[in-house]
Amino acid sequence: MIKALIAAINGRREIHFNYNGVNRIAHPVAIGESDQGDIVLRCYQAEDSFVPSAQAWDVCRLEDISSLCVDDNVFANDPPGYRHSDESVEQHMRKVYARL
Repeated sequence: MIKALIAAINGRREIHFNYNGVNRIAHPVAIGESDQGDIVLRCYQAEDSFVPSAQAWDVCRLEDISSLCVDDNVFANDPPGYRHSDESVEQHMRKVYARL
């Protein structure tokens, strides 16, 4: 799953997955290791995802992700509010494996 998510980040490809029982559609922006040692994904959830707009940005533990599918849809623009020097990535990850 890690390799698939790194490929999705590098290819700017949309992903579909189930997280704690909720289906999500998201733009992955970073993957790495949290301070607690968990592998986590930082993502922006697309508008048609079943998530309130106030929770568009999320950090998901990989162990809670199932049914991952990397889509052929490419997101050309960075997600709203994303900056390449996004400090929130470092706040959630002590080691970054890949990022936009």
